[in-house]
Amino acid sequence: MKSRFANILLALTLTAAPTVLRAQQTLSFVPDVRTVQVLLNGKAGEMPVIALGSDDVLEISFDDLTHEYERFEYRLVHCDRDWQPSSQILPTDAADITQESIPVEEYEYSFNTTQLYTHYRFQIPSPDVRPRISGNYRVDISRDGDYDEGLVAQACFMVVEPLARVSLSVTDNTEVDWKQSHQQVRMEVDYGAIQPRPNNPREDITAVVLQNLRWDNARCYPKPDYLSSTTLEWEHCRSLIFPAGNEYRRFENTTTRHAAMGMESLRWYEPYYHATLRLGEPRRNYVFDRDQNGKCVIRTTDSETSDTEADYMLVHFQLAADPLPEGKRLYVQGQWTNDFLTPGNEMHYLPQSGIYEAVMLLKQGYYNYQFLVTDSPAHSGQTAPVEGDFYQTENEYHALIYYRNAFERHDRLIGYGKAASF
Repeated sequence: MKSRFANILLALTLTAAPTVLRAQQTLSFVPDVRTVQVLLNGKAGEMPVIALGSDDVLEISFDDLTHEYERFEYRLVHCDRDWQPSSQILPTDAADITQESIPVEEYEYSFNTTQLYTHYRFQIPSPDVRPRISGNYRVDISRDGDYDEGLVAQACFMVVEPLARVSLSVTDNTEVDWKQSHQQVRMEVDYGAIQPRPNNPREDITAVVLQNLRWDNARCYPKPDYLSSTTLEWEHCRSLIFPAGNEYRRFENTTTRHAAMGMESLRWYEPYYHATLRLGEPRRNYVFDRDQNGKCVIRTTDSETSDTEADYMLVHFQLAADPLPEGKRLYVQGQWTNDFLTPGNEMHYLPQSGIYEAVMLLKQGYYNYQFLVTDSPAHSGQTAPVEGDFYQTENEYHALIYYRNAFERHDRLIGYGKAASF
C-alpha cells in the first residue's frame, strides 16, 4: 500500500505543470504551490471581472506546501484580448503601482493539518496597485521577484468599463436541433455609449462567450448576424451553439471524521487521508441536480478557519467504463482544474479492475466535476461520450465584449454579461 501511494505522489509531482500553456488561466506552475484562487468580493466561483473605478475587490491566494516562509512577489501584466501581453502598454500605463514587483506580505501557517502549508494572499485593487484601464490582466507570481527563473503561479482577471449593454438569452431551439442535445446563445450588444462611434463595429467590437467558465470550449470572436446604428446582434450564429452536457457530479471532503457526500470511503494511509469517490458510470439520461456548474468552495466543517485549517487529501476519482478507442483521452474537469486537459487530471484505465482512475491532491471543500473526452490534451473536451448532452441541463453563459479601433493602443473590455439556461 505504501509503495503504491509513493508512486502516486511521484506522479503528482511530475504532472503538476500543464503541457499546454493557456495564458488566460489561473494556475500553478510548480507542484508545491497549490489551490491558486481569485475570489471576487469574497465569493468563490464567480468570474473575476471588476468594474473600473468601483469598490469591487479581488483576493488572490495560494498555498505553499511547507511551513518555511518564502518571499513571493507579483507583478501586473496588461494583456490583449488573446491574453498576450499588450505590446504598446507600459505597466504604469495600465495601473497605478508603487513598484513594478510587489511583495506578498500577508501569510499564515496552517494549523492542525497533516499536510503543512503556508497560506498567502493579497488584494487588487490595493494601496500598492490599482488598474487604470480596462481589459485583461495577468498577475505573475515569482519567488524573490526572480521572474527570469520562471513563475510559480499566475492569476488572471478582467477589468470592465461598462460602456456596452450586453443582453444574453439561451434557447434549446437551436440551428442544429430542437429540445435534444444543444443550447444556443442569443446576444445583443448596445454600443451607443461609445464615443466617438466605431467606424467598423463588426470588426472593432468582438465577443468571447463561455459556458460554465470553461475556456477549453470558449467561442471566440463570432461574427454578428445583424448590425444597426447602435447594436450588434447574434441571433442565428452557429458558433454560439454549445453541447448542453449534463449536470455536474459533486462531492464534499469537508471533514476527516467520516466519508461525506459523494464518497465511498475515507481512510488514512500515511502521510495522507485518501478519499475514494463513489464509482461513477456513463450517463445515458439527464440527471437533475442542484449543481454549481463546476465550482469549488474551500471549506472544512471541523474548523471555522478554512483558509489555514482545511487539510489536503488524495482524492480518488473512479469511472466504470470500457477502454476508449485509440487516441481518445479521459479527464476530470471543473473550474478548480483550471480547465486544463493535461496529465495532472487525466484518468487512466486499470485493466485489472476494469475502471478508469485519477488521483489528485485537493484541499478540503465542496467540488463539482465532470468527465470529458478529447482527441488530444489541446482539444476541447466533449461531454457526450460519458456525461451525455441534454437540452434540460442548467448551464451558465458569460460574454466578454472587447473594443479596439485603429487608434487604440490596447483592447478595452467594454461590456460583460451573463445568463443561465432555464
